[in-house]
Amino acid sequence: MQLEISPENAAFLQSQVAAGRFDSGESAINAAIGLLKKRSDLLAKIDRSVDQLDNGQYIELDEDGLEKFFNELFDIAGAKERAE
Repeated sequence: MQLEISPENAAFLQSQVAAGRFDSGESAINAAIGLLKKRSDLLAKIDRSVDQLDNGQYIELDEDGLEKFFNELFDIAGAKERAE
C-alpha cells in the first residue's frame, strides 16, 4: 500500500525522527496508527456506554456508595495482581 501525506505532515514526521522520537518515518506512522486504533476502540466503548445509559442500564450512587464501589474495584484489581 502506498500512501500520500501532506507536506506539513511529512515535515512533522521528519522532525519527530530527527528529534530521536522514532527510528524512522515508518515507525512514526505505525505509532500514529496505533493511537488511531486506541481512539477507535475508545469511541466504540463510549457508544456502548451511551446505549447502556439510554437503556437504563446504570446505577446511581451517593458519595458513600461511590466510595464502596471504588473500594470493591481496588479489591478486585488487587486480587488479580496477586493471582498473576
